[in-house]
Formats: sequence, C-alpha cells, structure tokens
Amino acid sequence: RSQIQTQDPEYDFAAEALSFDEMQTTVNGLGRAVVSFHLSELGAAMFVLAPYRRPMCIRTPSFTEGRLRELMFGDAGWLSGYEEYRRAADAGQPDAEALRARWEAGMPTILQALHDEWLRPVREELMERGETRVVFVAGGLAGVLPLHAAAWRDEAGELRYLIEEMEIS
Repeated sequence: RSQIQTQDPEYDFAAEALSFDEMQTTVNGLGRAVVSFHLSELGAAMFVLAPYRRPMCIRTPSFTEGRLRELMFGDAGWLSGYEEYRRAADAGQPDAEALRARWEAGMPTILQALHDEWLRPVREELMERGETRVVFVAGGLAGVLPLHAAAWRDEAGELRYLIEEMEIS
C-alpha cells in the first residue's frame, strides 16, 4: 500500500465490503445468478446468489486444491500439456503439432472430471431453479480453467458442455 500511495497519493486502497443486502440488490439488478467458487484442502464450496432467491452454499468435499492441481499440472494435466506444446511450438520443434493434438485429445477427460467431481451439483441446482444466466467468479487456479466448458455424457452418450445449457459470464 505504501508504495502505491507514494507514487499516487490520491489512490484510495480501502474499498469497503458490500453488505449482503447490497450484494443481493446487485444480483437482482443483473438478472442472473452469481456463483463464487472457493477451494481448499478441505474441499470446494460454491456460493450461489440468484435474483430474488435465498442464497445457498453447495459443497463438494472431495474436490480439493490438490485435485485441482492434479488436473492442471499432472502427467495429463491441462496446463502441463499446454505448456509442453507451447515450448515446442516456440522452439520450432517438429513434434509441436503432435503435442498440441495430445493436449487437445486430453481435454474431454479433464472437462468431464471438472463437471463430475466439482460442478455437477452447481449445474443441477441452477437448472432446477431455472437459472440459465450465470456469472462465474473464480480466482487462483480455478480462474484459469474453462469452467464454462465443463462436460458430461448425456443419456445417448453424447458429450455435453455447460455452455450449451447456460449463458455464462
């Protein structure tokens, strides 16, 4: 704070937190639900504020920060695969396109894990409430993931994506 204010004495660092009533009024004005994602080693909690509805918390205790890191950086991880491809492409290596294809081929598995292990209860609750316009608020590693592309297989075995059912911001 002091470094910022040294360079800009007019900068006011202390924004006041919104009250619950102010948050609910904001969500009512948006006309869409807001889902805030929180992860720890104790599991995940998703806080849902929807227009003119009671707020709720959905927990998935088995989806932890460790599991997210595994999906991101494990052997077939989303970011590790992408990083391997980018390094090869930047270096002009001939296997860059093969690495890209491998990274892309692994995406459905990761996107299904995101849905099945973490986002399924959020999707089901929002759909049950008729909430199809949603704002996702995710920070840290979760903010890097394409949560809108979380996937599952329907009754016919077809791959479905969250973005197909909801308008997600």
